[in-house]
Amino acid sequence: MYKRTPTDTPRAPSKKTSPIRTGATLLCLGLGLSLASCQSYEPKPLDTAAHLEAWRARDLDPSTLQASLEAAHSALPLTTGAFDSSDGLTLEEGRLAALAYNPSLRIARLEIERARASAAHLGLLEDPEFSLEAIRNPDGGPDSWNLLSALSLSIPLSGRIDAAQAQAAAELRAAHLKALTAEWDVWHEVGQEWFQWSAILARREQTARSLETIDQLVQRTTLLAAAGELLPTEARLFAIERASLQGQLSALSVSAGESELRLIALMGLPPSVERQLIPTLDEPTLEPPKDLASALSAQNPRLAHLTAGYEVAEETLRHEVSKQVPDLTLGPALESTDGNSQAGLIGGIPLPILNANERAIAEARVSRELARAALEIEHESLQGQAAAATARADAMSARRRTLKEDLTPLLEKQVADAARLLQLGEGDILVLLESVTRSHQTRLETIDARESEALARLLLAHILGPKPPQTPPTQMEDTP
Repeated sequence: MYKRTPTDTPRAPSKKTSPIRTGATLLCLGLGLSLASCQSYEPKPLDTAAHLEAWRARDLDPSTLQASLEAAHSALPLTTGAFDSSDGLTLEEGRLAALAYNPSLRIARLEIERARASAAHLGLLEDPEFSLEAIRNPDGGPDSWNLLSALSLSIPLSGRIDAAQAQAAAELRAAHLKALTAEWDVWHEVGQEWFQWSAILARREQTARSLETIDQLVQRTTLLAAAGELLPTEARLFAIERASLQGQLSALSVSAGESELRLIALMGLPPSVERQLIPTLDEPTLEPPKDLASALSAQNPRLAHLTAGYEVAEETLRHEVSKQVPDLTLGPALESTDGNSQAGLIGGIPLPILNANERAIAEARVSRELARAALEIEHESLQGQAAAATARADAMSARRRTLKEDLTPLLEKQVADAARLLQLGEGDILVLLESVTRSHQTRLETIDARESEALARLLLAHILGPKPPQTPPTQMEDTP
């Protein structure tokens, strides 16, 4: 029998850490690390009143406009140095104001920010997963809990991360080109509305001049009727024509006001803004390119956007295919059983034998074909539109020359001769009225032809796209 000698030193009782305490410590540590890496939420309530107040205060100050254009990072070739609205707002200046303040462009540019945010945070590994299992032995006792804790990391075995980054880069490029397309569309819409408004003003001016002529004739025919030299029914025809022209003049004034307000809205300005718009129906004549298909591919922003959309579909399919190879989960594990601790590894991998991401891959393949079809159809459509716009511009130009150089001089001579003969008492009052109304109608038709020609040339310029083609300045910087 063993007896302790005086030289023997009493052993200190072994201290065993409780599995529950160990598990709680690990759990708290994991939660602490997770919370430390999380972002905090900051509310940002709407302030509609402040926004409307800032919108109502918006004006055409050159320095403010310049700052807004610089903040917008427009990809269009802009020249803002000569902007000066004090002498009236030209079409080009109105387009610049629209690029700075148009509300739809604000949305398109925010879409770039969303795509940029998505691309900036791709390529990160999945967050590690901490797991804790506790099972109590039925025997009881101080060490009756079996504890298994593990920290598993997701390790990609394929090129999924590279594919996701390529997809995000394509989406960011597509967002830039979508914004460029929206800017070019607004550029066109402002020109289109400006020409229509200018044509309304030209018709109003022509109607006002014809009304002055009819007013003079009404005075003369009234005197002739009072003198018995003209039937009252014949004299009344001029009064009827005057009333008709007055009605047309009022309608044109209303249309001009509505069109001007649409222009102001396109420019993103409040209706009360001080402005003096300068009308014009002049659009630079563009020579159709020798190779229209190549010019469209190189310059048209919509085709560029659809091409980028096809690249997105291509990269999306590559990303979905890469997902077939699952991620490996691997990490350290700690097991505590009956007070004894053991360390090891834990891992797992899904088996792609039932799902294998088949649905997403099939949908991505169809999406790629849809993107291809959209690009090819748009290319066909644009070539047809360009041919039609060119033909219409040429036809309206020829018609305008015929009306202005051939028909208008004849009608002017007819009006002058009819008025002279009537003054001599040898003319026919109905011939004079018909000549005046035909002259007025011909001048209106000349304005219509000029408007149609300007709109057709504007459409052709819009189809061809900005020249030279511009690349979004931040595109390469934003590409992950």
